[in-house]
Amino acid sequence: MTIKIESGLLVLFLKFSLFFFFIVFGTLFVTWPPISDLSDSDLFFHINGGKYLFENFTIPDSSFFSFILPEISWGNYYWLFQGIVYWVYKTTGFQGIALLRAFVFLLTIGVVQLFFLEGYSKRSPQDRCIAIACFCLVVFSIYPRALTLVRPQMFSYFFIIIFLYIIEYKRTFFWVLPICSILWANIHGMEYPVWFLIVGAILAEQMILGVFKKTRLNPLSKTQRSILISIFYCLFLTPLGIELFKLPFSHSPFFNQIIGEMMPFSMIRFFTISFSTLNGFWSFVQNLVILISLASVLILFTRKKLRIYHLFLFSGGLLLLLKGQRFIYEAILLSIPVLKTGVDEFCSQQKKSSTAKSFGILFFPLIVLPVVIFFSHSNMRPAFPISFTSVPTGIVTFLNHLNVGGRVFNYHNDGGYYQMGLSPKYKIFLDLELSIFSETDLFISSNALTNQEIFDQFIKKYDPDFVTAPLNLLVYNKFLLKNTETKPNDFEQFVPVFFDDKEMLYVNKLHFPEIANNYEIKKAFPKKLVDLDYDLISKEERQALSLELEKINKIYPKGLSVSFVLCNFALQKKQPDRAMEFAKNAILDHPAAYLGYSMKGQTFMALDAYQNAIVFFKKALKKQNGFMDKKVLNNLYQAYLKNNDHKNAYRILKKTVNIFAHETSPEDLYNLGVLAIILKEGEKADTYLEMARLKSGKKEDMGLNQKIDELIKLRNQPLDN
Repeated sequence: MTIKIESGLLVLFLKFSLFFFFIVFGTLFVTWPPISDLSDSDLFFHINGGKYLFENFTIPDSSFFSFILPEISWGNYYWLFQGIVYWVYKTTGFQGIALLRAFVFLLTIGVVQLFFLEGYSKRSPQDRCIAIACFCLVVFSIYPRALTLVRPQMFSYFFIIIFLYIIEYKRTFFWVLPICSILWANIHGMEYPVWFLIVGAILAEQMILGVFKKTRLNPLSKTQRSILISIFYCLFLTPLGIELFKLPFSHSPFFNQIIGEMMPFSMIRFFTISFSTLNGFWSFVQNLVILISLASVLILFTRKKLRIYHLFLFSGGLLLLLKGQRFIYEAILLSIPVLKTGVDEFCSQQKKSSTAKSFGILFFPLIVLPVVIFFSHSNMRPAFPISFTSVPTGIVTFLNHLNVGGRVFNYHNDGGYYQMGLSPKYKIFLDLELSIFSETDLFISSNALTNQEIFDQFIKKYDPDFVTAPLNLLVYNKFLLKNTETKPNDFEQFVPVFFDDKEMLYVNKLHFPEIANNYEIKKAFPKKLVDLDYDLISKEERQALSLELEKINKIYPKGLSVSFVLCNFALQKKQPDRAMEFAKNAILDHPAAYLGYSMKGQTFMALDAYQNAIVFFKKALKKQNGFMDKKVLNNLYQAYLKNNDHKNAYRILKKTVNIFAHETSPEDLYNLGVLAIILKEGEKADTYLEMARLKSGKKEDMGLNQKIDELIKLRNQPLDN
């Protein structure tokens, strides 16, 4: 039985849904930080390049920020983008950058919407439902990169859809295309093969149909052909001129081994479906768009309705994928014309009655998914407008505090932030601008911190004043971490003096002995802080750690790991007010991290405010997004127990304790048994107590053994009639 829906009501719903769709995504883009834990530091070197442009009235086309000599010259193909983002940043800060990103993205998807709804004003609501559902699918497929990265590509995506829309539907606006081409060439000139493909495809279609004397659909006028041909020459209206022509084909073949998004696109991706992560969901949606577009090509071809222009665009997009995974976004946008034509063909074959089924097709993607995305992101939203755990903010703060200048050897991925954030007195090694630095430079940056031979050669050649090392590399580092090794190493002139949540900084004490004497870290190593047992640490060690951490915190109070340890020290000293200050600041500076909420829960525990402690321990668990910190679970268990909520205490303790794990203590098994008795789960209680007795054995803790034995004996006594 078909359920009829009033067309007027459905049309009203469609308009409301589109408005709601844009509002939700606009809000998300405006409130999501332009630099988050999901992104890299490229934006920073773009801002710094724009700063150089404004201050020197010269396009930054050399490695002015690097201590590599001689200075490297290169072709800056995104100089106008750098000027734009620096002007926005200087005028409105990172908040303005977030607004710029939102504006460009919403403008882009606004044109995508016009593309899919073109010609549908007089079509049935059912047809519009299907068209809008496809529009939503395309938006979801390009959304991840647009949200997490502020790069010149964001303008390229806008220009791609503008070109396609004008050529397809608004040819009276052909005069706009050369203007867009000039802007495109200077904002992101490396992308010119894409606009060459778009323009070349339509001209090729007209020529092929003319040669074979076939009927041309909406043929180009002579003026329009002239405008399109002129677009090819816009490539030379840049400071690089003819040099821009060879840039897209001059990258090293080795860069795809260090830049993940430049890795070749694997066809296996189309046969892999995973919804366990957001990235898995985005990959699925992107694959779906490409596969639906391919299906459109095949259907239109069999029905002899496939345009040569659309086939060239779709094929060109697939060829781009062979150059790297990052081109999935260009491929999706280039597939829109054939996807739209396929949707038109599908709709023309359907009955025109508006049904509940079509209403549901629209409702799910347009209403449910944007809300789900918004709330799923809100749980992991970092500090706005910049996440302090994604960039080495503390190291930059410390170096600027010293203000001594010098050569800073850095890991490549954070080079953008170092060159923008550091005082001009400092020079860094390199960043990830692949047009500037060679594969050898990137090889040194990637391996010098974990290979003593490479480090030795680098030190002899450049003799840096400072060395920075990402914390995740310190696990493998055997020669810089001399203070954690029993044997001396060959590089004792480098001593650790500072760290934040991203990196650790070493100073060359032969160059700056005073800095080494004043700030050398001897106890407070980040790796050790993670595994710190606050119950076993001695008073002397706690004092030594506290002195070093307080010194770091005074210069950079936003460090999460430092705040966490100092908060625990304050609780040990019965200073809950100070502990609460650390906890509140940690949540403010790192809202996506669970540690701040855990700190606040611990502080409420110290204040005997168990209900408040439960609230914040639960928030800490929610912020873990799948990761399970057993310490937080145990704290939540203790809070429930103190609050006499035995049912929830039992539930949490069962999650915390794996009864078969070797590290499970007899105390935990005993506690499970006690709670099981209270909650009248007799059989389970007997099992827990038996396990606890087996595991306790002849341990010195006779008190626990006695309690277990007494409880087992009590359980085995027959009930009185």
